[in-house]
Amino acid sequence: MMKYLFLNTPFQILSWYFFVLLGMVVGIGLAVIKRPEKDFPVTRGGIFACGLLMFCLAILGSKNLYILLYWDSFSVEEGLSWTRMFADAGYASLGAFSFYLLGIFMFTKFRVILKVADYAIPFTVLAQAFTKIGCFFAGCCYGKPTKLPWGVICPGETEVPVHPTQIYSSIYLLVVFFFMRSLYKKTPPPGITFFSGMLLYSVLRFLNESLRVDSVSLNDKITLSQGAIP
Repeated sequence: MMKYLFLNTPFQILSWYFFVLLGMVVGIGLAVIKRPEKDFPVTRGGIFACGLLMFCLAILGSKNLYILLYWDSFSVEEGLSWTRMFADAGYASLGAFSFYLLGIFMFTKFRVILKVADYAIPFTVLAQAFTKIGCFFAGCCYGKPTKLPWGVICPGETEVPVHPTQIYSSIYLLVVFFFMRSLYKKTPPPGITFFSGMLLYSVLRFLNESLRVDSVSLNDKITLSQGAIP
C-alpha cells in the first residue's frame, strides 16, 4: 500500500485524493461522451456541470455525515470550529450518495429525475470504484482478519492479514456499473435501470459490510450501511 503517490516530486499527493479525482474525471468524462443522442433532457455541457455539482455535494455530504457519526471524537477538543472539523473529517459514502441524488434533483425537473438518474448513476458508481482503490492505498476501510491467500496487511493499522474490503468494493462497483449500463442500453421504462442497479449494489454492499471492522454499528448485529442504502 502507498499512502502517497509521486513521492519526492512537486506533485506528491495522497493516494486517496488521486483516485477520487481520477474517478471524477473518468466518470464525468464517460458520462459526457456516452450521452444518448435522442430524447435526453440534458446537453453534454449540462451533464458536465451536473457532474461537478454532484461531486462537490458528495464531498459536502460525506464529510458532514462523518462528523455526525463520529461527533464524540470531535467534541473532545473544546472550541473546535466547524471549518476545522470539516477539514479533519473523513468521508461517509452514505452521505455522499444522498447528496448525489440531491444534486440530480437540483439540476433537473422532478418529472425527468428518474430518466436522468438512470443515465447518471452508473457513472457515479464507476467513480466510486476508483475511490475505493484510493481507500486501499490509504489503508482505511479494511476488513476483518483472514487466512485467505489474498489477505493484506495495512501498515500502521493491522499486524495480521485482513480482508481487502476496499478491493471487494471496487470490484462489485464495477459489476454494478456494467450491469446498469447494459440494462440502460435496452431502454427500459424510467427508473428501472436506477432501482435495479441500486438493488444489486445494496445486496453486495450488505455482504461486504459483514467483513468490515470500522463501520458504525446500529446494534451488535447490523451496521449503519447495512441498515440503509447504500
